[in-house]
Amino acid sequence: MEWAETLQNRVDETIWDDLRTVKSTIFRVPKHLRDNDPNAYDPVCISLGPYHRHEERLQAMHNLKWHCLKKFLDHDHEKTLADYLKLMKKLESQARIAYSEDIVDMNSNEFALMLLLDGCFVVWTIVFRTSKEGELEQVQNPIKSTSWALPMVARDMLTLENQLPLFILEHLYDFANFRGHFSISASLAEVAIQFFRIILHGLEMKMPSNTDAHFHHLLHLVHSCVIPPENQDGGKSSNSHHYFSSCMKNLHCYGSKGEENDTNFLELIPTATRLKEFGVHLKRKKNAASILDITFKNGKLEIPHLTVDYNTNKIFRNLIAFEQCNVDVNSHFTLYSLAMNCIIDTATDVVLLQDAGIITNYLGDSMEVA
Repeated sequence: MEWAETLQNRVDETIWDDLRTVKSTIFRVPKHLRDNDPNAYDPVCISLGPYHRHEERLQAMHNLKWHCLKKFLDHDHEKTLADYLKLMKKLESQARIAYSEDIVDMNSNEFALMLLLDGCFVVWTIVFRTSKEGELEQVQNPIKSTSWALPMVARDMLTLENQLPLFILEHLYDFANFRGHFSISASLAEVAIQFFRIILHGLEMKMPSNTDAHFHHLLHLVHSCVIPPENQDGGKSSNSHHYFSSCMKNLHCYGSKGEENDTNFLELIPTATRLKEFGVHLKRKKNAASILDITFKNGKLEIPHLTVDYNTNKIFRNLIAFEQCNVDVNSHFTLYSLAMNCIIDTATDVVLLQDAGIITNYLGDSMEVA
């Protein structure tokens, strides 16, 4: 009875955290995903947010964050450092609950300063990537003085564990009045999409129909640019989703002699090589609504164009991880990746898709693409 009473006390103390009234949106990548390719989920050159901030290898660019903060302050002398800190403190509680882990090792001031430094770096890099700088910065700033740094930073901005809440970036963008300067009248979302289109040129993105929609972070924003247009609100149900599934099930019939199983039909889709042997004609789909706009009709499989380069693996894996961690986001990209994983198994499959104009291979090695 004494033991039971002790356990009952533990049960009585077990309650949900009343501070978390909304779902988290920035996650640690689960181990079962991370183990497949650990490097795909880690930032390479800069930490953003709390998860990787103490890693020694990412400290080299930390000083750039202070330079970007200084640029913010020099941009509008009416706004002081205290004004920016006050803004971050006001948003601190909302920002903390965006992270799936409690950031207990940072007090209020430390967390607010992190949001300010990291946010200023991201916004300034996205908005003023082509701006002309002074001679010292042209020499000492790796983003300005090298060709490799900016693409690596862009990839780091799209890793799931390296996200900042988008509302932090939007508040800084508006507070600094960037919309009204340097001929910039677009929203931050529009500027960010253009940034990723140019820097990560292999990532084919379509502008969301509503750039004023609520996006959790930059990775969510990019996700909205590669899924079907009617699903850019993050909804679960979808005509495109249903049609895509039907298309894949029809392909599955080419590779299976047994009864169709709705739960594993993706695993039984034939490879491109086998489909060609069955008489299926592979063709690049023009004017596709999205990357998911794969159709199969009258023996013709049409697939939207896909560029495979050194950005592809990391971006694809983080988009999949985002879908798998957030139950409120559809799994279109995961399904697309599973389907393409079936169609492409060997270097021969890659060559067939290249010959059809479906894949542009910037890796060189077809087996590496597979």
